[in-house]
Amino acid sequence: MKNILLLLLSIVSFNAWGCYDRSLSEGENLTNCTKAAKQGIVSAQGTLGAIYYAGKGTAQDYKLAEKWFRKAAEQGYAISQQSLGRLYALGHGVPKDLKEAAKWYRKAAENGVASSQAQMAVIYVTGDGEDMDTIEGYKWAIIAAGNGHKPSVDFRDNIAKSMTMDQIVEAVARAKAWKEAHKK
Repeated sequence: MKNILLLLLSIVSFNAWGCYDRSLSEGENLTNCTKAAKQGIVSAQGTLGAIYYAGKGTAQDYKLAEKWFRKAAEQGYAISQQSLGRLYALGHGVPKDLKEAAKWYRKAAENGVASSQAQMAVIYVTGDGEDMDTIEGYKWAIIAAGNGHKPSVDFRDNIAKSMTMDQIVEAVARAKAWKEAHKK
């Protein structure tokens, strides 16, 4: 069940493929994105990782996906940070490592990716990748729900059923402090 939640909450949206043009063939997109990625365009690096991950116009290759996701993730590209977290969580192209997955999901969550914020809630509630901490999990569920991640609303409400009122108050205070610190 935990792995299914992990996968569902970490699915990356492919709507930000800077070098990808749906009117072109998959092969042309692969060529365009490879050229742009090699020129150092961060969004193209992330897109190329997604192309290799999905096997669009080329054979699926998790190791190449990891290479390109990492290049973009290390430059702060949030969607690639999330994607790298997914690779580690599932063991695709890298050894499965839930602590490393949590590290990358956290970076994406801190950068405002609502589905990674939801993933942090799951990580803290299950203890998969971080020490179990229901208050911190509830905090992340509040943040994700507040950022429009609809499944987090139910998840947040389910977490609350096992919490005391004092724990909920603490989690709400943490979420408020996080939001205040991350105003743009």
